[in-house]
Amino acid sequence: MKLLSFIRKLNDTSLLIKFSVIFVILLIIAFINTTQYFSYKEKIDDTHAKTLILSEMMFQSQQIIMYSEFVLREVESSKINLERAKQLYEKNLYLLKNGGVLNNDFYSNKIKALDDISKIKLSKLEKLWFSIKENTESIIDEETFIGGSEMATGFIDVSGEYVVEDASKPLTTEVKNAVRSLERTNDKFLKLNSEIYEYHEKLIIELNNSRDLFVIILFLVMAFFVLFCLFIINKLIINRLKRQMAYVKEVSSGNYNAAFKNSMNDEIGQIGTHFNGFALHIKGAVEYIKNISKGNLTDNFEHNGEFDVLSETLTVLKNTLVDASTESEKRNQEDNIRRWATEGIAKFGEILRSNNNNIADLSYNILINLIEYIDANIGGMFVMYEKDNAKYFNLEAAYALDRRKFVTKELEFSEGLIGRCAQERQCLYLTELPSDYIEIASGLGTSKPVSILLSPLIYNNEVYGVIELAAFKEIEDYKIDFVKKVSESIASTISSVKVNVRTAQLLSESKQQAERLSQQEEEMRQNLEEMQATQEGAATKTKEMEGIFNEISQSFGVYTVNLEGDFLSANSIYTSSIGISAKSIYDLMHKELVKNSFKNDKEYFNFWNHIANGNKEERDIVYILKSLQPIILHELYIPIFDTYGDISKINVITYPQNGIDPSLLNNLVPNNVPPHNDFEDDDISDFETNEIHTDEAVGDDFDIEHDRPANLNQSMIEDPYSDNIPEERTETKSKNTSIPETVNITETVTDTIPETNTIPETVITWNDNLLLNHSEFDQQHKNIFTLLSEISHKCFADNEFKNIKNLHAQLFESILINFKSEEKQFTEYNFSEKELHKLLHRDILDAFDDFEKAHNAGDEKNLYAFYIKIYEWFNMHISTEDCKYVNEFKVAKESAPVIESNNLEAELILPMEWSDALAVNLDFIDDQHKILFDLINQIIDSHTENRAKKNIKGYLKGLIDYTEYHFAAEEKHIKSKKKELYETHREQHNAFLMKLNTFQKDFNAGNTKITNTFLAEIIEWWLTHISESDMQLKH
Repeated sequence: MKLLSFIRKLNDTSLLIKFSVIFVILLIIAFINTTQYFSYKEKIDDTHAKTLILSEMMFQSQQIIMYSEFVLREVESSKINLERAKQLYEKNLYLLKNGGVLNNDFYSNKIKALDDISKIKLSKLEKLWFSIKENTESIIDEETFIGGSEMATGFIDVSGEYVVEDASKPLTTEVKNAVRSLERTNDKFLKLNSEIYEYHEKLIIELNNSRDLFVIILFLVMAFFVLFCLFIINKLIINRLKRQMAYVKEVSSGNYNAAFKNSMNDEIGQIGTHFNGFALHIKGAVEYIKNISKGNLTDNFEHNGEFDVLSETLTVLKNTLVDASTESEKRNQEDNIRRWATEGIAKFGEILRSNNNNIADLSYNILINLIEYIDANIGGMFVMYEKDNAKYFNLEAAYALDRRKFVTKELEFSEGLIGRCAQERQCLYLTELPSDYIEIASGLGTSKPVSILLSPLIYNNEVYGVIELAAFKEIEDYKIDFVKKVSESIASTISSVKVNVRTAQLLSESKQQAERLSQQEEEMRQNLEEMQATQEGAATKTKEMEGIFNEISQSFGVYTVNLEGDFLSANSIYTSSIGISAKSIYDLMHKELVKNSFKNDKEYFNFWNHIANGNKEERDIVYILKSLQPIILHELYIPIFDTYGDISKINVITYPQNGIDPSLLNNLVPNNVPPHNDFEDDDISDFETNEIHTDEAVGDDFDIEHDRPANLNQSMIEDPYSDNIPEERTETKSKNTSIPETVNITETVTDTIPETNTIPETVITWNDNLLLNHSEFDQQHKNIFTLLSEISHKCFADNEFKNIKNLHAQLFESILINFKSEEKQFTEYNFSEKELHKLLHRDILDAFDDFEKAHNAGDEKNLYAFYIKIYEWFNMHISTEDCKYVNEFKVAKESAPVIESNNLEAELILPMEWSDALAVNLDFIDDQHKILFDLINQIIDSHTENRAKKNIKGYLKGLIDYTEYHFAAEEKHIKSKKKELYETHREQHNAFLMKLNTFQKDFNAGNTKITNTFLAEIIEWWLTHISESDMQLKH
């Protein structure tokens, strides 16, 4: 009862204090337990340490006896070990007696002095130890045997003599007495050590039992205390919580009149008090809802605090009811807007139907009504037209401040905001106007519009125009939507008007054409009658001519060509007389075969033009055979007409000319052989004395009288038209080839190489006389000569292909690079003899191929001679064929009109191509980037094609306007989504726009020399900006 009375006194005490008391009691019990536990542990550890010392002392006492016997046996180091055992025993003895720190390999602890019982036992041991210690020191310090030490084995007899099998020596008196004393005290010494050790073992067991008993008693106390705590918790907490649970269920079921009776003022009691307040709050809310449901919206519900959701909800409910009337008014306003839009569409439908014959009047009526209807101030209507495949906008109507403006203005399709609106096909609404936008002036001053609206006129996915509106205030969204809807109807009407206008024009033109056709029909009928009679006569004459021509072809050389100079047919008499196979003739052009008979191209053109006009021609034509011997054929050119009176072909009759006109021979300059005046008499003597004989090099057909350049070796004048050319090679010649057959370099290089190195070493060096004043070609030629020099020197030394294999590959690669560079420029500048030049290149490459095949097959020809031939071939090729190209290019360049350098360089500016790698995955930004690429490409195309400055100026303005629009849209997006990137992007945008505006000013002032630099810079800026800066918006 006293306990319950004490508990009741704690009714007003906080649960925290109650449980704190319990916790403190638990801490006290835990402290007592821990203290007592460690006290027992300390005693046990101390006793255990002493047992360890005693065990060591027992072991050391045995060592003392053992080492004493080893001394008598004179075991090595036995006295040292005996001394160490004595010292350790004495140390442990005093450590056990006085206490101290125990340190060994297994244990380290501070031990206390022995208790009284142990001290009594230890005092006996200590007295005995003094005697043992004295005897041990005698054994250690004194001489063991009389007459000196000697190793012996045996035993000590009753007289004290040490007996061995083969000899005996008497012990010294001191040692003998010490040994006898040790034997008498040995058993007692060991026994005392053992008794003390056993006593401490028993002491450890007693301490362990006492500790266990204490733990059991403490456990029972703790169990009782826990049961007591459970009783307190059940009495003070659980029973009261059950009563509160019943009360909460009653309130949750809707009985807000119930109340919780609380007898304590602790936390649980306070919960009940607050819940009573909550029930009253709910009851008040019910009453408030009843009031507002009756329409009483003036009362306010009292809030219990900032977290009172119920009060907030009731306030929102009241406000919702209050706002209902406001929503009703808003719906009425939206109905008015829809009614306004419907009436406007009907109004403009009527306007569009009443003006469908004249685009100008229609545009003005649409514009003035639209400006008035949406309450704008100024506007213009641009209609798109197409002229010379180029689209442009024309300002059909303009209106400002209640009066019509008669303004004429044309814009290119991509120029300005109009062009941008048309390209994007979307309505543009701007409130941040460009700096150069129009200002409206009056007597009181000037002012810029606040907003601009541009709407494309699109019908059937085709742009017909753009409407531009501006106002001194912002245009509402519903008015912008209205303009979008009306724009499609306007575009449809403009399309119809254009069709009507075009139809009227076509009707007028068709009437005029019908009249002309009726006149022409009568004239054609008369002409047809005349033509029929003419065709009948021509057909008869043609048959007669063909019969005659067939007869002639049996006895004379005959061939047929078309007006372009392509061979259509040739009989065997003609082909054999000029030394060309019947197959090869069709790969050649007439001009290339006969050009040696004309002084220049102009003379040939006049000759051929005379035939093409229907006239016959007769002329001696000079052909050069493979042996370089000229042959002259007298040729008769007869044009053949078809049934329509046009020349269909030209028949040519040839027969040999016995005499040679000396004037014709003056025109003969065989391809790849320099003119006569390029040679010196001394060179002929050099040629005759060369160790490589002419017969071996070129055959019997070569004419020794032909001169050669002074700086060429004999092999460079080998027959370029050797009879050994395979027939299949001749069938592949191009129609542009300038001679009937080409030099077979493969045979002249590889077939003339001697089997052994009989040629004296030739020093291969670059000769500046071979310079073409073409930096690229000259550098490539020098590289080739450098490799040839190094290779030839190594070949002359050992003639081993494996030693120059890598250099051979480098040489071949350098030659390939040179040939590709030359042929690329031949194509770009349309070199007249490019096909022949290519054949010469292929021949030297074939020579390399044949040479390598021969070596791979085991045909070890003279390497040095092969590379000398290559060296001589390049000497001749550069000095003749490459010079032709360079000279022709110089003539063409000097005769070409002067073009500004920036236009020539413009060919190097390539259009920008869109790639998915540049996409930032934001559709509106990617679409705008694509449009910017198109605008830049328009400037590049105009610049490359050298269009008028006006075109480039318009494209440039469109690019700047659209760039400003794109930057504004992008910055708006960045500012709302990624503010941390806004300043960086804005700085980059402003710097780039400044560069564009600076260039625009320079360009408009006439400074066009920086156009190429400008194009390269903006291309690089856009690619870098998108791939680095804009790509940060990707995620």
